[in-house]
Amino acid sequence: AFERVELDAGQTATLSFSIPTDMLNFTNHAGKRIVEPGFVEVQVGSSSADIHATGKVMLAGAVRELPRDWRMVSRCDINQ
Repeated sequence: AFERVELDAGQTATLSFSIPTDMLNFTNHAGKRIVEPGFVEVQVGSSSADIHATGKVMLAGAVRELPRDWRMVSRCDINQ
């Protein structure tokens, strides 16, 4: 999810991102979209060239193949 928030000087906002684990998929050598267990790095920044914070998330469970009609959907909620 991406969200642009314009703030006045001294104003703050809290953003909450919902990132379904299926969004952490990749295409394997057989051409299938899969999600597999392991660590994934999450980055927050102004752009991909200007990263402000990073963290790691651990995915647990078995390797899963996503259906062909899978769609990427994430969400950002803003509280000002």
